Amino acid sequence: MHARLFLYMDILLHASYKDVGIHLKETPMKKFRLWLVAFASIMIIGQLILTDYDDLSWSNNAGNYLGIISMVCIIISMILSNRHENKQEN
Repeated sequence: MHARLFLYMDILLHASYKDVGIHLKETPMKKFRLWLVAFASIMIIGQLILTDYDDLSWSNNAGNYLGIISMVCIIISMILSNRHENKQEN
């Protein structure tokens, strides 16, 4: 499980399957999903920057917490969608 997580992180950083030795057919939808994962990661960083660390209560940071949770859900769903599409191709 952890190896796959690091593999997806490496793919995200390099934005190419060929860099990590995976030869898959890149469809426009897969490229869109990778861009969406990158965008969601940037949004998480932005939410972490905007979080008020002096008061971590829910009432003060609810929007930031919900933003982080939703972006994590998007990342997970895009990774699982790519995995499902890869299994369908093979």
